[in-house]
Amino acid sequence: MDLSPDWVEAVGTWVGGIGTVGTLIYAGRALRHETERRRQDVDDLRKAERSAQDAQARTVVLHDAGVDGHLFGRMDQYKIVVGNYGMHPITNVVGKLVYRETQAQLGKFIGGPAPLPVLEGGKRQQLQWEVMIKWPGAAQQHELPDHFDLEVQFTDVNGIRWAVRPGLGQQPSRVYDIE
Repeated sequence: MDLSPDWVEAVGTWVGGIGTVGTLIYAGRALRHETERRRQDVDDLRKAERSAQDAQARTVVLHDAGVDGHLFGRMDQYKIVVGNYGMHPITNVVGKLVYRETQAQLGKFIGGPAPLPVLEGGKRQQLQWEVMIKWPGAAQQHELPDHFDLEVQFTDVNGIRWAVRPGLGQQPSRVYDIE
């Protein structure tokens, strides 16, 4: 075997080339792994952020729904208390009361509450609608709120619009996100 300088140089070039290709493959795999890890980290951060937003929205609770008056044929009031039991304020609190059709043709709306511009954390506020109850049928006063569907919408500190309905286990739902 002839170990001339040209031959040694050629072998060295080949070994160096193979080493370079191996290094590039290793670097490419490491880069792909790092990219996937960072993408997973971003996804985890988004999930944590969404979970924190959901947790803040779950602190808004509707309770004490009821109809005061029971004066059938006169003005009565449908009332609900909105409680913001979180640390942050909510804004633009708007209640939407809809009469649920029944055979009784129970009532009609006279007027509703103005939107609440701000409800601070740890505070409660009552919303009330004026309703005319025409025909009681066999309805008892505690059953009257069941003839209405209520939805309260609000905007949280992140600019996300939420809707919540009264009732046990009712979770708020996103109306829209501001991005």
